Amino acid sequence: MNTDKKWLIISLLGLSLLFVTIFAPFISYKWDDGINIHEEYVYFDGDWKIIDIDSSGETVVVGDFQDWEGHFLLSSPILLLIGIGITIIASFALIFEINNLWKTSFRVINLLGSSLGFIGAMLYVPFAIYVVQINYITFSVTAGFVIETLALLFIALFNGYCLFGTIVKNHEKRLERKSM
Repeated sequence: MNTDKKWLIISLLGLSLLFVTIFAPFISYKWDDGINIHEEYVYFDGDWKIIDIDSSGETVVVGDFQDWEGHFLLSSPILLLIGIGITIIASFALIFEINNLWKTSFRVINLLGSSLGFIGAMLYVPFAIYVVQINYITFSVTAGFVIETLALLFIALFNGYCLFGTIVKNHEKRLERKSM
């Protein structure tokens, strides 16, 4: 059985995006004066964590999306996780050799999934801007958010390219059959 390695790579990329989404913060702030350490993190689902470490010990304060006074869109993490999940499943299905109709169907599903994930990531941007503006400290968007957003955009564009190539190839085959 032959496998298509490019879809294996896309599947692995999707799995790593899922890992990054769940465990890496999307916004962070760190301050350290050598004695005291202050860290703040905001995650993809609106959860947040503040860690203060000083000579007396460590203090951790946590919260969730409800603490943002309605500025966090719950649709953002839902679309992001659904999109990444669809991308992983559809890419995994494309690894194996299947007929052209199923390949086209899974490519369309993959394109829709990666587009949904990208839209979910973009819905996070207004919330990130709000978080940066409400605090007197300087939050920064983490590399996890940037890489995830760009990877989802890349997967969507790659799927669009593959889908377009399939449509053109099928159209050329139909024209060849007609001319004979």
